[in-house]
Amino acid sequence: MNNINNNSNSINFKDLLKVFLNKKITIILICTFFLIISSTYSLSLADRYKSEAILAPTSSSSSNLSSMASKYSGVASLAGISIPSNNEVNKVDMGVEIIKSLNFFEDFINKNDLFLELQAAKGWDSSSNKLIFDSNIYNEAQKKWVSKEKFSLNGKPSIQSAHRNFIENLDIFQDPNTNFVTISFEHYSPYVSKKVLDLIIHDINYKTKNEDIQVAQRTIDFLEKEAAKTQLSSILLAINNLIEQQIEVIALANASPEYLLKKLSDPNVSELKASPNRMLIVLLSLIFGALVSCSYILLNYDFKRVR
Repeated sequence: MNNINNNSNSINFKDLLKVFLNKKITIILICTFFLIISSTYSLSLADRYKSEAILAPTSSSSSNLSSMASKYSGVASLAGISIPSNNEVNKVDMGVEIIKSLNFFEDFINKNDLFLELQAAKGWDSSSNKLIFDSNIYNEAQKKWVSKEKFSLNGKPSIQSAHRNFIENLDIFQDPNTNFVTISFEHYSPYVSKKVLDLIIHDINYKTKNEDIQVAQRTIDFLEKEAAKTQLSSILLAINNLIEQQIEVIALANASPEYLLKKLSDPNVSELKASPNRMLIVLLSLIFGALVSCSYILLNYDFKRVR
């Protein structure tokens, strides 16, 4: 008896098919509604372009302090100076994290005057190669920031909100096998995308080079003071060797524009947009519309009428 009741309450594929065929107009209307909405939305989105570069660690990327450790660890110990070992510093990893940091971004965006291009743009006019700015963020006629976003100061978005937007458009991948670094940046303008990548690569190399030069120079100053305090020839020899190593560091840094990362593939001005994928947006919307319409019909249909 229970089996009979279960069968009478069950719905087979033919029942469902009859229901959907009877309500095909409803399904078409709902799917058409979603099609119109998704098409309108996708067309309202501005094209975005991605520039990409492939970078390789240079010989100076394996920390100069580390190479000094392997070469002069013995004499450094004799002089009473502690030097980091090879596994303590990975300068490429450090450089990648610096690029992502707020401190680097703040210095980077202010030094290169990129705040307006990165934070206020909402599109790009390819015919004139000019950015289109969001009037809710920047009044181009009055040259004035007018943002009302949280944490904005005098209409200008905060540096932290600009940094979050920057990170969303930046992608860095380091291959664990080759140690090659692939870095890309997406923007409304392909020219701005390339410009930002070029500047990032230049600035991280420049920053790393200058820091190593400063450390080396401070080390030389310290060692020279230590040398003046001792008359022991063995310690003087150790100190002179360490000074020589630091001079090598400074010479290498000054002779190497691509100090940390060398470009294997330069950033490019892309001809093809990276996003949005309008076809995918419409397709997913149609699938969602079909699911919504079918769910609506199943929830509101009396299946006893099908029998």
